[in-house]
Amino acid sequence: MTDDWGNKFFDDLKSREDAQRPVERLVSCRDMVIEYLKENGYSGLFCDECGCRIEDLMPCGGEGAMDCNAGYIRYGCSDDCGMGCDFHIVPERS
Repeated sequence: MTDDWGNKFFDDLKSREDAQRPVERLVSCRDMVIEYLKENGYSGLFCDECGCRIEDLMPCGGEGAMDCNAGYIRYGCSDDCGMGCDFHIVPERS
């Protein structure tokens, strides 16, 4: 039963005119996030555990990216952190 539904879905998809156009460029989720961040003036992503700049976005491999928010860079380490970081990504522009 699943095969019948799957075959019908793909046959319908193949028949759609827009599905027949060649793909100009494949875009990864990471690329889409970078584009969004740049277009909206953000510096990177942050969550409770970490932060990353656009230049080195998702060094975690994106494993925790679903919990990340867009933010702005603040150089130096906050007193709350105390780990000697070079920067933090924070929700408000400083």
